[in-house]
Amino acid sequence: MNGGSLAVMMGLLCFVLGLAILVAFMYLLTLQKALGRCAPPNRTMEPGMVWLNLIPLFGFFWMFKTVISIGDSLKREFADRNLDVGGDYGKSLGIWMAALQLGGTVLSNVGRVAGSRAPSGIGGLLSLVSIVLFIIYWVRIAGFSRIIAAENDRRDDRFDDDDDVRPPAPPSSGITELRPWDDRIR
Repeated sequence: MNGGSLAVMMGLLCFVLGLAILVAFMYLLTLQKALGRCAPPNRTMEPGMVWLNLIPLFGFFWMFKTVISIGDSLKREFADRNLDVGGDYGKSLGIWMAALQLGGTVLSNVGRVAGSRAPSGIGGLLSLVSIVLFIIYWVRIAGFSRIIAAENDRRDDRFDDDDDVRPPAPPSSGITELRPWDDRIR
């Protein structure tokens, strides 16, 4: 490889890494927001705890805790609001996503170490499926979060009596009436 090819490869690697970090940040922000919209008694995990998924290696296992907690918290929140539609609120989908991601990573690394293509190929396939599940899970959790936010807005509108709103002032034409006692006419 010459210097120009290496620079292009490094630039591409930096771009992909930056994109992955941005996606991870946006994903975890969505999860945090979904948990934050649940009432504190309904949460099985504090919203800020989702960021522990960024810890290398630990994050593979913490993701299981995260998806289970989010599913349980959403189920409680929807039941509490009498909006329960049934289901597990993404819990099984999230568990499959995390399991396939972990399995794909392990098999890919075992294949590389052993020098065998079979585990690496299976690991790559599992990782690909986990990416598809990741996108579906993300969209589903964002949808549940939007439902809670819309319900919060509806509740706020229902209880707002608009007493704190003043009627608009009459428009001013810019002309003021002069009275004899006004200092401006002397």
